[in-house]
Amino acid sequence: MHKLDMHKKVGLLAAMMALGFLGARGAEWWSSPRAPAAASPGRLEVSPKVLDLGTLDEADPKPLEGRIRVKNAGDKPLFVHGVNSSCGCTVVDFKPQSIGANESLEILARVEPKNEAGIQGSVVTLLTSDRSNPSFDVKVRWFERPLLSTDQKLLDFGILRPGQSRAIVLRLAVSPNVLFSKPSATSGDGGAITFNWGERVPGESDADPDNYDLEITCKPLVDDFGEHTREVFITSEDTRLNLRIPARWVLSPPVEAIPRAIFLPNIRAGSRVVNSIILSALDKERPSVVSVALDGVPMPFEVHDVDDSYSGPRKSDHLVSYP
Repeated sequence: MHKLDMHKKVGLLAAMMALGFLGARGAEWWSSPRAPAAASPGRLEVSPKVLDLGTLDEADPKPLEGRIRVKNAGDKPLFVHGVNSSCGCTVVDFKPQSIGANESLEILARVEPKNEAGIQGSVVTLLTSDRSNPSFDVKVRWFERPLLSTDQKLLDFGILRPGQSRAIVLRLAVSPNVLFSKPSATSGDGGAITFNWGERVPGESDADPDNYDLEITCKPLVDDFGEHTREVFITSEDTRLNLRIPARWVLSPPVEAIPRAIFLPNIRAGSRVVNSIILSALDKERPSVVSVALDGVPMPFEVHDVDDSYSGPRKSDHLVSYP
């Protein structure tokens, strides 16, 4: 054997031994139990989940405040990118910042009056680096007691006939220690709605609101048939005390016709079809049929009295037939 071939064999054996040594070391490094474990990310914890701020009284327009506690329960820093509010009535004072592991901070939430009676609410949203909970909502609620309020949301006078009137008594609540002087009410309807103020009814205690009864009467002055809507506006010498309430009524004609629409298929030229309409009185007086017209053109007609033996949809006064 030549010396050159011997040297090649020795070099090849050394290379194989070196590769085997590196492979064994590499396997030992990947399977080593001493490999460093990755630290868990920052974890968000928020309390309370519902922030109840109590009662906001417009007579004492001091904002309501509450605090939201934000904690990082993880092993790495938690970054709070921002805090948003669902409405302009809720103000949050906060700047983006980082929270260390097992540390916490408080976020101040402040509510301004919305001038709306009853239970109010908004949502404060926290945006964080917590990958499992990047967005967290805190519900904020409070009760707003306005200076002037009522439980009635709509003045519904129902169906009225010409000359008929209907009254609704509206109970108004005025905040304690507020003077409700020179109250007035308007509707801008040309006189169909009139108002009659009652006496003041004091609250049972100094903390309870005073009550006023306002009788509102609707009597349409013109025969403008159909549905009508208006807005009743209540105010006083103190311009802070104001209230708007929608009102509606339907002015119905003194008779009702059945059917309201007639469909006549397959009419041939020169044919004669007789149609009938049943008229029903909505008051005690029997209606009288003066004329029947089609698109403004008078038509001949016949009127027949309908007695109790009529088997139609309701008791009626007249059966009107026309070609």
